[in-house]
Amino acid sequence: MIIRDAELRFRINTAKEAADLHSNVFSQFILLDYLKNNDITQHIARIRSLYKGQSDAMIKAMEDMFPADVSFTRPEGGMFIWVTLPENMKAVSLFEKTREKNVVFVPGNPFYVDGRKANTLRLNYTNCDEATITEGIRRISEVL
Repeated sequence: MIIRDAELRFRINTAKEAADLHSNVFSQFILLDYLKNNDITQHIARIRSLYKGQSDAMIKAMEDMFPADVSFTRPEGGMFIWVTLPENMKAVSLFEKTREKNVVFVPGNPFYVDGRKANTLRLNYTNCDEATITEGIRRISEVL
Protein backbone atom coordinates (compact mmCIF):
# COMPACT_ATOMS: atom_id res chain seq x y z
CA MET A 1 0.00 0.00 0.00
CA ILE A 2 1.31 3.47 -0.85
CA ILE A 3 0.20 5.01 2.47
CA ARG A 4 3.29 4.23 4.51
CA ASP A 5 2.79 6.73 7.30
CA ALA A 6 0.92 5.08 10.20
CA GLU A 7 -0.17 8.48 11.53
CA LEU A 8 -1.72 9.40 8.17
CA ARG A 9 -3.55 6.04 8.04
CA PHE A 10 -4.82 6.67 11.56
CA ARG A 11 -6.06 10.15 10.61
CA ILE A 12 -7.85 8.85 7.51
CA ASN A 13 -9.53 6.09 9.54
CA THR A 14 -10.54 8.52 12.28
CA ALA A 15 -12.00 11.00 9.77
CA LYS A 16 -13.90 8.21 8.05
CA GLU A 17 -15.32 6.94 11.35
CA ALA A 18 -16.40 10.46 12.26
CA ALA A 19 -18.29 10.73 8.96
CA ASP A 20 -20.14 7.44 9.28
CA LEU A 21 -19.89 4.07 10.97
CA HIS A 22 -19.78 1.95 7.83
CA SER A 23 -19.44 2.49 4.10
CA ASN A 24 -20.79 0.00 1.63
CA VAL A 25 -18.34 -2.70 0.60
CA PHE A 26 -18.23 -1.63 -3.06
CA SER A 27 -17.10 1.89 -2.08
CA GLN A 28 -14.47 0.42 0.21
CA PHE A 29 -13.05 -1.65 -2.67
CA ILE A 30 -12.94 1.42 -4.91
CA LEU A 31 -11.07 3.38 -2.23
CA LEU A 32 -8.71 0.46 -1.58
CA ASP A 33 -7.87 0.26 -5.29
CA TYR A 34 -7.25 4.01 -5.43
CA LEU A 35 -4.97 3.95 -2.40
CA LYS A 36 -3.02 0.95 -3.69
CA ASN A 37 -2.43 2.54 -7.08
CA ASN A 38 -1.95 6.21 -6.24
CA ASP A 39 0.30 8.22 -3.97
CA ILE A 40 -2.13 9.88 -1.53
CA THR A 41 0.59 12.08 -0.04
CA GLN A 42 1.41 13.46 -3.50
CA HIS A 43 -2.29 13.96 -4.20
CA ILE A 44 -2.79 15.87 -0.94
CA ALA A 45 0.20 18.10 -1.74
CA ARG A 46 -1.26 18.84 -5.20
CA ILE A 47 -4.71 19.64 -3.80
CA ARG A 48 -3.24 21.87 -1.09
CA SER A 49 -1.36 23.85 -3.74
CA LEU A 50 -4.48 24.18 -5.92
CA TYR A 51 -6.65 25.24 -2.97
CA LYS A 52 -4.10 27.85 -1.91
CA GLY A 53 -4.16 29.46 -5.35
CA GLN A 54 -7.95 29.43 -5.41
CA SER A 55 -8.21 30.79 -1.87
CA ASP A 56 -5.69 33.53 -2.62
CA ALA A 57 -7.63 34.48 -5.78
CA MET A 58 -10.90 34.75 -3.86
CA ILE A 59 -9.36 36.79 -1.06
CA LYS A 60 -7.67 39.16 -3.54
CA ALA A 61 -10.92 39.63 -5.44
CA MET A 62 -12.86 40.33 -2.24
CA GLU A 63 -10.20 42.77 -1.04
CA ASP A 64 -10.43 44.60 -4.38
CA MET A 65 -14.21 44.50 -4.92
CA PHE A 66 -16.19 44.06 -1.71
CA PRO A 67 -17.40 47.11 0.21
CA ALA A 68 -15.30 48.07 3.25
CA ASP A 69 -18.10 47.06 5.66
CA VAL A 70 -17.97 43.43 4.50
CA SER A 71 -15.40 41.28 6.31
CA PHE A 72 -14.18 37.75 5.64
CA THR A 73 -11.89 35.09 7.04
CA ARG A 74 -8.48 34.24 5.70
CA PRO A 75 -8.42 30.44 5.95
CA GLU A 76 -5.30 28.51 6.83
CA GLY A 77 -6.79 25.42 5.22
CA GLY A 78 -10.06 23.90 4.17
CA MET A 79 -12.40 24.84 1.35
CA PHE A 80 -14.42 27.81 2.53
CA ILE A 81 -14.26 31.50 3.30
CA TRP A 82 -16.71 32.86 5.85
CA VAL A 83 -18.13 36.30 4.97
CA THR A 84 -19.79 38.71 7.40
CA LEU A 85 -22.07 41.36 5.93
CA PRO A 86 -23.24 44.52 7.72
CA GLU A 87 -25.65 43.71 10.59
CA ASN A 88 -28.72 44.98 8.71
CA MET A 89 -28.06 42.82 5.63
CA LYS A 90 -29.44 39.30 5.42
CA ALA A 91 -27.49 36.83 3.29
CA VAL A 92 -30.63 34.95 2.26
CA SER A 93 -32.02 38.16 0.70
CA LEU A 94 -28.91 38.39 -1.48
CA PHE A 95 -29.13 34.76 -2.54
CA GLU A 96 -31.81 35.19 -5.24
CA LYS A 97 -30.05 38.23 -6.67
CA THR A 98 -26.70 36.45 -6.95
CA ARG A 99 -28.38 33.30 -8.27
CA GLU A 100 -29.78 35.38 -11.12
CA LYS A 101 -26.14 36.19 -11.91
CA ASN A 102 -25.29 32.44 -11.83
CA VAL A 103 -23.44 32.66 -8.53
CA VAL A 104 -24.58 30.89 -5.38
CA PHE A 105 -23.38 30.65 -1.80
CA VAL A 106 -24.53 29.08 1.44
CA PRO A 107 -26.24 31.48 3.86
CA GLY A 108 -24.57 31.33 7.26
CA ASN A 109 -27.52 31.24 9.65
CA PRO A 110 -28.22 27.47 9.26
CA PHE A 111 -24.76 26.86 10.79
CA TYR A 112 -25.99 28.34 14.08
CA VAL A 113 -28.27 26.35 16.38
CA ASP A 114 -30.48 29.36 16.99
CA GLY A 115 -30.39 30.61 13.38
CA ARG A 116 -28.66 33.83 14.35
CA LYS A 117 -26.02 35.55 12.24
CA ALA A 118 -28.31 36.02 9.24
CA ASN A 119 -25.70 38.45 7.93
CA THR A 120 -23.15 35.72 7.21
CA LEU A 121 -22.45 33.43 4.29
CA ARG A 122 -20.00 30.73 3.26
CA LEU A 123 -18.14 30.73 -0.05
CA ASN A 124 -16.42 27.68 -1.53
CA TYR A 125 -13.31 28.29 -3.61
CA THR A 126 -12.37 24.72 -4.55
CA ASN A 127 -14.68 24.09 -7.50
CA CYS A 128 -13.62 26.83 -9.92
CA ASP A 129 -10.47 28.11 -11.53
CA GLU A 130 -9.05 31.45 -10.43
CA ALA A 131 -10.54 33.47 -13.31
CA THR A 132 -14.02 32.08 -12.59
CA ILE A 133 -13.60 32.83 -8.88
CA THR A 134 -12.70 36.44 -9.65
CA GLU A 135 -15.71 36.78 -11.95
CA GLY A 136 -18.00 35.26 -9.31
CA ILE A 137 -16.79 37.70 -6.67
CA ARG A 138 -17.31 40.56 -9.16
CA ARG A 139 -20.92 39.47 -9.61
CA ILE A 140 -21.50 39.18 -5.85
CA SER A 141 -19.94 42.62 -5.34
CA GLU A 142 -22.41 44.09 -7.86
CA VAL A 143 -25.26 42.82 -5.68
CA LEU A 144 -23.60 44.09 -2.51
